[in-house]
Amino acid sequence: MKALGSDIVWAALKSSGHFTRNELSNCAASGSDGAHTEDDVVAFCGRNHTYKVKAALSVLSVFTEESARRVSSIESLLSEIAK
Repeated sequence: MKALGSDIVWAALKSSGHFTRNELSNCAASGSDGAHTEDDVVAFCGRNHTYKVKAALSVLSVFTEESARRVSSIESLLSEIAK
């Protein structure tokens, strides 16, 4: 979430087609002006195993090498492979 930002992740979840409108309505929006905060989006994505998989598939198209390097576990793996 931190690597992409909650706004980008939420937009990807909405536009990917992996979630129904009804499923997306299950995401609380506790931020100012009804915005979805990072905590809201994290809670939604982790709601159950199905949501986790759908969320991962949803963000694939917006994940870049640069954003992957901001995820410490991925960066460690990339560094190990490069050795």
